[in-house]
Formats: sequence, C-alpha cells, structure tokens
Amino acid sequence: MSAIPPTGPLLLDSLRRPLALCLSGGGARGAAQAGAVIELVAAGLRPDLIVGTSIGAWNGSWLAAHPEVENARALQHWWTDPEVRRVMRGMLLGYAGAIAWRRSAALSASRIEHLLHRALGRLSFDDLQIPLAVGATDLLSGDLVYFDRGPVAEAVRASSAIPTVLPPVALEDRLFLDGGVIDNFGVNEAVRRGARTIILVDASTSELTRVPIGLGAIVDRATLVAQLHQRRRSLAAAAAAGVPLHLVEMGALGGVLDFTNLGGSLELGRRAARAWLDGETLPAPPPLAEEERRRVVASWRLVEDRVLPLWRRATGQHPRPSGILLPPPGIAEAGGG
Repeated sequence: MSAIPPTGPLLLDSLRRPLALCLSGGGARGAAQAGAVIELVAAGLRPDLIVGTSIGAWNGSWLAAHPEVENARALQHWWTDPEVRRVMRGMLLGYAGAIAWRRSAALSASRIEHLLHRALGRLSFDDLQIPLAVGATDLLSGDLVYFDRGPVAEAVRASSAIPTVLPPVALEDRLFLDGGVIDNFGVNEAVRRGARTIILVDASTSELTRVPIGLGAIVDRATLVAQLHQRRRSLAAAAAAGVPLHLVEMGALGGVLDFTNLGGSLELGRRAARAWLDGETLPAPPPLAEEERRRVVASWRLVEDRVLPLWRRATGQHPRPSGILLPPPGIAEAGGG
C-alpha cells in the first residue's frame, strides 16, 4: 500500500529545512494572503525565512515581528481597521488631486508612513524574530534590491510603492518603487539564501477569467498577465535548483485596488490555506468560453468602430487615419499555423 500523504501540522513538520515563506504582491488581495498566513501559523508554520514583496512585505514584516499564533491573528484586525480602509478608499480622489497638482501618486507618503508606524513602530530588521528580506525596484538603475537591515517600515514602504498609487521612496542615492515591477514572488531570492523548501502564498495571479472592462480593469489585467509569466519562471527556477515549492493560491473579491470587501477576502485566504493543509485542490474557475470571448471582442469592436468616431466628431477631434486598419476577423494568432 502507498503511504498516505501527510496533511495539516504533519505536512508542515515533513517539510525540509530551511523553510522559506514567500509572500507575493497583490494590493488589496493581500487581505486574502493575510488570511492564509494566519491559518498556516495556526497550523504550526514557523518559517526560517520570509521573503515579502509589495503587500507581501506588509504581511511578512508583521509575521516576522509577531510569529506567535495570537499575535499573527492580530494581522486580521489591521486589515479590517477603519483607518486602513479609509486611507485606501481615498485613492480615487487622490488621483484627481495628483492630476490637478502634478503629484507623482494618488496617496501621500505621510499617510502610508503613519499606517506603517502604527504597525511596525521603529523596528529594525535586527529586532525581528524571523529573518526577513523585502524586495524593491531601484527606479534609477533598474536593479532589484532586497532589504535585510535597517528600519523595517522604510523598507516596506519602498517595496510597496505601487507606481501612480504611492510615490517613489528616496533612500541615499536610490529611488525605489514596488518590487513586483521586477519580481513579484521572491522565489529566486529564497533559493539564493539557501531555502530547501518554499511555501509561496500568491494573491496575485489567479483571476485570469475575469473579463477586463474599463481602464482600471485593463491595467489590472496587463499587470496580472506579466505576473503570471513571472511566476512560471519562478517555479521553473525553484525546480531547476531542486527546491520543492508548495503553492498556496487564492483569488480575491475585487481587483488590486478594490478595498471594499476585505473581510470576505480574509476568509477566502483562510479557506485556501486550509485546503492546501488538507491536501485538497480548490476548484478553479473555468476559462472564458469561446462564445464569451467572441462577445468581449465584439464589444471592443463596437466601441472602436462606432462609439469613438461619434465621440471624436462631437468633440472636434480628427478621426484615425484611414491607412491604419483593424485586423480582419479570423486572423491567425501569433505562432499559430
């Protein structure tokens, strides 16, 4: 008889050490990631290293400072704190102000610094109970940098400076943006730091089936597709290094900047973690059917060919040059026969 795979705490006990916990970026979907982290800690998870990117740096820094079960559960209270929700919901007005006043982002650095100070105070990396590495992008050189010393709050703000949402963070001679611009998962860094097992809690790449309608949804989808390919490369890198990678993946209720249902997302993450611990696979949403894909494409053609020309005439704008043609129906996809 074949052995029954371990589940729950036995599964965690069976993983090779050192064990790295990688926490992806994902904006508001970080609430689902926090729910998963809380559930994993309750089951006995105590990683030897945490690698956090963007919102994963927020969740990861809290866990690195408070790895005990009761303190880890307090992460849920942070996500449902009225002040946190109030700041994040101010983004739409923030964008209007940024355009009017030519600022670099919708939210001011001072508001985020206040939230980070409430969560982390003046903690340094040396104060943490679990080693932590936080990824950020150097906007000037294009380098991916991992912070592991100095003030934690400063590093987390640099890692989560989502372009247009939060302003870049100036530290010495560098200007930092969200680490997810280059690597949203931190798997390669975990391998580089000697991890022999990786648990990746990904709250960023599981909603490819949602139809992208509107400007925000298109930007969200473009980011998601880029991160999907990043994750494939990360999983391949771990496999090539002989490091087992366990993926805890979840959807979320809303987009990257939708902070309206954080409580529901927290529970969604807890369910995803419990399913992984029990050796179950949550049902994935089906891909868009061909008929639905055709409907989406037809709606785009309607906007492009009828609505926009009417709008251009009404506003006195010049129409698109006649020499630029839309692709004919039935054109073969790139790489197709």
